[in-house]
Amino acid sequence: MPHCEVSDLIYNSQVHAVYRQMPVAVAVNLVNAILAGFVLGSIRSDRLLLSWFGLLVATALARGALWLCYSAAKHPDLTARRWCMLAMIASGLSGAVWGYGGAVLPASNTFEQMFLVFVVGGMCIGAVGVSSAHLPTLFAFLLSASLPIVARFLSEGSKPDAAMAGMAVAFTIAVSFVGIDFHRTIIKNLRLAFELAARTRELDQASARLKDEVAQHRATAAELRQAQKLEALGQLTGGIAHDFNNLLTAVLGNLELAVRRADMQLAPLLKSALRAAGRGATLTQRLLAFARKQRLDPRSIDVAALAGGMEDMLRRTLGPSIHLVITREAGLWPALVDANQLELAVLNLAINGRDAMQAAGELRIDLRNGRPGNDAPRELRSGEYVVLSMVDSGSGMDEATLSRAVEPFFTTKGVGVGSGLGLAMVHGFAAQSGGAIAMRSKLGEGTTVEIWLPRANAPPTLAPGVARQTFAGLHRRGHVLLCDDDPDVCMLVGEVLREMGYSVHEADGPESARRILAAGAAFDLFIVDYAMPGMDGLELITQARRKRPDLKVLLITGHADAPQRADAEGIAALLKPFKPADLTHRVAHILD
Repeated sequence: MPHCEVSDLIYNSQVHAVYRQMPVAVAVNLVNAILAGFVLGSIRSDRLLLSWFGLLVATALARGALWLCYSAAKHPDLTARRWCMLAMIASGLSGAVWGYGGAVLPASNTFEQMFLVFVVGGMCIGAVGVSSAHLPTLFAFLLSASLPIVARFLSEGSKPDAAMAGMAVAFTIAVSFVGIDFHRTIIKNLRLAFELAARTRELDQASARLKDEVAQHRATAAELRQAQKLEALGQLTGGIAHDFNNLLTAVLGNLELAVRRADMQLAPLLKSALRAAGRGATLTQRLLAFARKQRLDPRSIDVAALAGGMEDMLRRTLGPSIHLVITREAGLWPALVDANQLELAVLNLAINGRDAMQAAGELRIDLRNGRPGNDAPRELRSGEYVVLSMVDSGSGMDEATLSRAVEPFFTTKGVGVGSGLGLAMVHGFAAQSGGAIAMRSKLGEGTTVEIWLPRANAPPTLAPGVARQTFAGLHRRGHVLLCDDDPDVCMLVGEVLREMGYSVHEADGPESARRILAAGAAFDLFIVDYAMPGMDGLELITQARRKRPDLKVLLITGHADAPQRADAEGIAALLKPFKPADLTHRVAHILD
């Protein structure tokens, strides 16, 4: 605390102490005035004594009135110097009346004279106890009470009176030193008290800041643990999804070929197996979405138009008992996002909201522009975002459930109802798109899920649909070199290509493919798997193109990040799991 501020506080406390002791001073003055009047009245009775007694009572009452005014003041500290001046004047007048009595009242005998000196001396000692907090107030009483008596003794001219004057002066000086020492002690204690109070406030503030920092550290640590857990789960699920992509490629492809060739008795069974494998492929894609490893096609999208186009489908999904409301902010920015994946995310959130509301309720979709702030996810970078909020009036979640809501396979639904990957997919999709999600929920108050998507700089465009043709039964001619270390996948791809009419040469790994190419055989297309032992598919394609720059290639892979690398190098890619129709379409597109 600054020194000047402490001094102001001490001064205000001195003034307050003077007024706090003023009722005691008033009472002492009245009691002593009554006792002095009683004693002197028994010895003498004249107008001078009565006037002196009246002055004593009047000054005491005046000081009492001053104390009442000070007590009634709302902010006396703001005018402390004015109140201090009034206290000094009142103290000086009171001392002057006592000194006037000792100097002016004619003493008829020695007892009367000594009694007056004794009373005035006692009042001076009492003033030390009452007014030592403020020296000017104390000296105003001491000097005005003692100097008239000293002057009277000196005016007598006798040696005894001169000695009495000296004794009065010595007494006044001694009382003054006692008051000064008492004053220093009071000031020292006040200073220590204010400095201690200031230090205590500083420690309290530091303690509050430390508590806030500890709380923030704990929250950050909890978020870090959650992020690390989700990252570990993402790596695990991403790796599992890649392995399943290879398996499902063989399963889906062979089942589809089997359906074509099966008789009427086996075809229904094979189609049922094909549908189950398709659900497995969908589950794998959701795992990749959570792991942020799915292949995205981000474009500038009008999110309001996308939500409007989904309105009929959402109403059918929600049912007639749930009221759907879609609102948008004027001047909504376009978002840089994969439209198909955003539609899937919105549908997943709508289904979650429907299940949380059970019988009936309201589902509201709000679209607005946003910038990172207090209500935004912490992991967002600075910039401009389009925020899609979905608010349901369902049962809500407690904090423990909310903290695990985006974990894969975590669900509060019954056994067999839902996979527990809906929110996990939305979370991974938003993060992979350069945004994030924020969730708020309380039991009985519903749930709010916000998807923050980066703003697109280009105007919104519609994603062009690809006219998918069926190449089944279309016979072609050409030579294809196929390299895949998975024999099941290699057999499937080779069978599909042969069915189309291509001549297929199979290589079970990079070294085998290099030997075939080195032999000088001519090929129209080189199909290569990405993940193989010893050398990845992109490196093998690079080596092959050094000898055959015009060689057409197709990379097939279960790794979601490989197509991005392939696109960067101008290489066509097909992501596993794929169906025979997907393969035939892609091969025909490359060769045509």
